[in-house]
Amino acid sequence: MDVAEWGKSYYEQNSVSQDTLSKIDVEVKKLLETARKKAMQTLKEKRKLLDVIAQELLAKESLDGDEFEALVGKKENKPSL
Repeated sequence: MDVAEWGKSYYEQNSVSQDTLSKIDVEVKKLLETARKKAMQTLKEKRKLLDVIAQELLAKESLDGDEFEALVGKKENKPSL
C-alpha cells in the first residue's frame, strides 16, 4: 500500500468524500512540488560552497563548528516574529 492509498483508506474511514480527498491530493502535490523547487534552487545557488565543504571533508573527514563557520560564515540570527 503506497502513501496515497494509506491516506485515502484513513480518510475514507472518517467519511471524507472523494471530492475532498482529491482536493487534498492536489494541495499536497502543490506543496511537495514547491518544496522540491525551493530545495533545487537552494542547491544550485549554494553549489560552489557545497563543493568547497565536500573537498574539506574529503581531506579532513570532519569539521568542527569553527572550521565550518570559516568556510560558510556565521549563521545569521533572524528576529523572531
